[in-house]
Amino acid sequence: MARLRPRLRGGLITLGVDMHLNARIRRTQRRERIMVAHPQRQPHERRPRSLGAGAGQAALFLAGLALAFSVLGLQTGIWAAPAFLPLYAWMAICALTRHTQRPAALTRLQARHRATALLVSAVILWLIWGVWAGPAHAAWQAAEGGVLPGGSSIALPKYPYAKVIGAAPLALILVSAWLLFMAMLALPGHPQVVQSTPRRSEK
Repeated sequence: MARLRPRLRGGLITLGVDMHLNARIRRTQRRERIMVAHPQRQPHERRPRSLGAGAGQAALFLAGLALAFSVLGLQTGIWAAPAFLPLYAWMAICALTRHTQRPAALTRLQARHRATALLVSAVILWLIWGVWAGPAHAAWQAAEGGVLPGGSSIALPKYPYAKVIGAAPLALILVSAWLLFMAMLALPGHPQVVQSTPRRSEK
């Protein structure tokens, strides 16, 4: 009986391995039959989002960002436009390509991790925004940005963005990059799909 135990154990292991391999072979064959019968159907394939859906998500994020600025009491206005230029450019690229352009690590985040990261990002934005907004707004007011006062019947606007950018350039880069990071974190999007050539059945 003692001599039969090693043989019995070896036979059970071999049987288990064979069953596992046979199951994998059956799954592969079933997948190949599906791909032959439906060449355009690929497993785990996701279509790129539509242009309307991407614009809706971008508008929703901008509305949420405006609400966050209001709740956190962050100073903003037309003078703050340089801080949002990279964000708008990125959104335009995403709309043209119909794909959320961002690092793969942000795409793989789960919903609860994404929400937590957004909450922490909003707190950090509240801490760093004033570092740039204070000097930038002061430069805008010193250059009399906005509508020019005067006795003329036509009031011409004045946008001294060069003064705003030069007020605190390093802080501007930090704030712009953080706003862009928050947008990449917030927008759901889908991984980019690479269309593969359908396989042809061999006759």
